[in-house]
Amino acid sequence: MKADQKTIYEKVKNKDDFSETERQILSYLFGQHRDIGTLTIKELAAITYSSNATIIRMCHKLGFSGFREFKIAFVKEAENQKLISNSIDYSFPFQIHEPSDRIVQN
Repeated sequence: MKADQKTIYEKVKNKDDFSETERQILSYLFGQHRDIGTLTIKELAAITYSSNATIIRMCHKLGFSGFREFKIAFVKEAENQKLISNSIDYSFPFQIHEPSDRIVQN
């Protein structure tokens, strides 16, 4: 990411012209980011009790051409954030008593 580009979270945080419905959509997305990759705009509208048009307006406010472009960027940022927050010491990638599922995840 270029230094002058903001993350979606930063764009949302610095913008205050979202409607209440748009804020609810964003709140859902930030809380459930694991499921966003497979979510369609129609499903998101149903889950958040909103409309396709509201979701598209929200995407436009954030600088995206539509939901698909927004979703791709959102998933990329979520994956990048996982990599940043799960930094691993490759000299000692796991501890002696660490559970095997954690070792596999790392």
